[in-house]
Amino acid sequence: MKISRYLLLLVCILSINSLHGQIVIDWTEVPQDIGIQFVHNGISDVVVDLGATGGPQIWSFSNQPMGSQNTHALIVPRTSTPFGDSFPDANLVLQLTEDGDTAYAYGQIAPSFGSNLGMGSVSPLVAFFRFEPTDSYPLPMAYGGSRSYHYGYTLTLSSVMDLRTDNYGFETVDAYGAVVVPYDTFECLRMCSFDTTVSTLLFSGIPISVDTTTHIIYDFLAEDYALIVHVLSNPGETNPNFTAASFLERLNDYSTGINESSAVTLVTYACQPNPFTNLTQIRYSILDTGCLIDDPTISIYDVSGRLVRSFNQVSSIQNQESILVWDGRDNAGHPAAGGVYFVVLNIGHVRFSIKVLLIR
Repeated sequence: MKISRYLLLLVCILSINSLHGQIVIDWTEVPQDIGIQFVHNGISDVVVDLGATGGPQIWSFSNQPMGSQNTHALIVPRTSTPFGDSFPDANLVLQLTEDGDTAYAYGQIAPSFGSNLGMGSVSPLVAFFRFEPTDSYPLPMAYGGSRSYHYGYTLTLSSVMDLRTDNYGFETVDAYGAVVVPYDTFECLRMCSFDTTVSTLLFSGIPISVDTTTHIIYDFLAEDYALIVHVLSNPGETNPNFTAASFLERLNDYSTGINESSAVTLVTYACQPNPFTNLTQIRYSILDTGCLIDDPTISIYDVSGRLVRSFNQVSSIQNQESILVWDGRDNAGHPAAGGVYFVVLNIGHVRFSIKVLLIR
């Protein structure tokens, strides 16, 4: 099922600093609204122009013919999916459909990492797997960053037969610039992966056959839209600037989630003072949208993604400023360590975040 590549959508949604500027990943800018939809269009056996490393650059993927393969990705609540109970830590779930197949990809987003946890399909066959080890991306990430990775999973084919798949590789953020596709033009960051897939067929736990395939993969990623272009080389390709690609995929359509909170607009949101040593005021006001919105909540996380302090059931009057005071302590009343913290305001499915520096 080709939709397994869409696990990238779970973690690779990036922030743009300026036109043709270098890209920095910030976990707070990952769109997680229930109902957001991505549609990607793909074509096999196509000629591409990948250009060089570095930046800023301009890549055009508009001249290739649009293919007939379309994949729809929809952000859904974890609890509404058939495999949600198996991934209690997942906070970003995609429902993926392609050529009549339906699957669910489960991921976790935190300040210091993004992880692909696993996947399950429900049609035409029921299959479920968990990444062991987990495929994790370090955050924040910027041009010039790199990682070595290994993730894998096992599918049970019968009572005595299993198929183990392991992916090994090296990935680098090697270029940045503007990407042109028929849908629009986007500021992107390019990720280059040298990937090796090892498939092992096991009979009663004993390997009976091993198949190894290598590819070079390019993924162009943009703020709020995630995967804009995906390019897969032919098997065994060794030239990073190849022109004959096995598969090209482009963003074809995008729509935001539809919910009562999607119209939330903040008039102010700030922490003052920032940096602070003893106390900081968390100040926000919500524009009166004329519709009912959920009560806001505020959560404070450290850079590892650990919840430090929470303010639940925060009452708020629209068009008037609300003020909370954080005294630099955690939920147990203990002083938090000095460092950077993320102050996250949640209103329904809408999330706003600012960074604050606590000095000890």
